[in-house]
Parts: sequence; structure tokens; C-alpha cells
Amino acid sequence: MKKEWLIRIRKAKNLTQDKVATLAFIERSYYSQIESGKRNPSLNVACSIASVLEFDPLYFFQNESSPIINGIPNQISEFFISVDKGFVLYPYESHDKYIEHAAAFLLTSVSKKRDSLLIDSTQNLLLIKSQLPKGRKFTRYIHFCDNGDYELDLMSVLDEYINSQKTTNLWINLETPSTVGFLNKETYQEAIDKKDLLLINAYNGDHVSAKLHIEMMRSFPYLMTDSEVVYSPLTNQEKRKIYPTLYKF
Repeated sequence: MKKEWLIRIRKAKNLTQDKVATLAFIERSYYSQIESGKRNPSLNVACSIASVLEFDPLYFFQNESSPIINGIPNQISEFFISVDKGFVLYPYESHDKYIEHAAAFLLTSVSKKRDSLLIDSTQNLLLIKSQLPKGRKFTRYIHFCDNGDYELDLMSVLDEYINSQKTTNLWINLETPSTVGFLNKETYQEAIDKKDLLLINAYNGDHVSAKLHIEMMRSFPYLMTDSEVVYSPLTNQEKRKIYPTLYKF
């Protein structure tokens, strides 16, 4: 489907397709196919074009009818956009999808003008940063923390962000089974009740035992996979709030 909204934005800036393509460091033919709807941009290209034309890159993914765009399910982006607070457990299988979802989480936070803190390994942080556009508009809302810093007092860092006056989104990937379970509903439920706090607790599903995974599912109301977000089937049914577009098992 032809992206009329993209054409209107470009023309409002008095820019040609060739000029936008040049500034976004892509081929003109590629950009032309994006406008005509023949191709969909990757997250990185979407960010480059959005930076040139000064709009939210998530527009590309909010205005498509396809359930999956370049590996990024609309349903997950819709969840990040629609839900402002709660616990989400994310035992990922695909590392590539994990990186894409983490970047989409940060972009969504920026679009909502919410500060976000992402805690991950050095390697993952570099990959996630490579998916984000440059510029103060984005970096002013995004904060990174290396989970390999042995001098890091992780609980103090989390408490600082959770208790700050800013509305904050948190994405945490600790990866190792021995530390995955430190975040639990009882510890942070009060903070979530007091303010809008969206927390994603991610980990490599292959590194966690089935027993620990089940215990985590009992504490988190939302369960995220590489392709969707659903209500955790082990969370107390009476305390769940229905989110129609996501309610499926």
C-alpha cells in the first residue's frame, strides 16, 4: 500500500526522493519502493528516514496491516505503545528478535517522552545502540547500564530510577539463572501502583530451568515471546485486567 503519509511529510519539507535517500544513506530506488509500498524498511532504515524527515520512526510500523514487518510484530509494538505500567516476563529464543524488540521498546519510550533504562551485556548494548537513530532527541530519554559491571549495585540503580520523579520504563536482561529471579511482583508492585512503570524482565530461555521459568510466570502478569505478548496463564486470574487485543492463549 502506498505510504501517502510519508509522501506528504517529504513534500512538506520540500525534499525530493533523491535528497531524502542521500541524507538517509540509502539508494533512491529503495526509498522510492518504500514510498510506493513495494518494500518495508528495516528498523535501522526507518530510523534514518525518520531522522531526516523529523518524525517518529514508529509511524512505519503503526500504519501497516501486515502482522509482521521485518521481524517486528505489530502486536508487540502495540503493547509497548498502549501499556504504560506492569511486569512483563520475556524468555527470548531468537537473539536477533531480542535486539529488535529492545530497540523498539526504547523507540516507543522516546515517542511517549518517557525515560528508559536498559540493563544488558556490553555486546547486546552495542547491537541495540546500532539500531537507534542518532541525536539528542533520542539519547536524552535513553540510559544504558552494563550488567557486567561487578561494582554496580544493581538494586540501588533500579531504586534510583523507580523512585525518581520521572516516568520510567525499565528493560533488564541478566541472562544468568542465578540472578534472573531477583525481580518479583512483591518487590516492585508498590512502585508500579504509585507511578506508571513498565518493566521488561528478559532472559535467554535456554539458560533457565523449567522450574524457575514457571516460578517467574507466577509473578509476572504478562508473558512476552519473540512474536507476541499474552497474559501469563499462571498469574492470579482474579487480579488480571483484560487487554482485548492481547488476550489470547
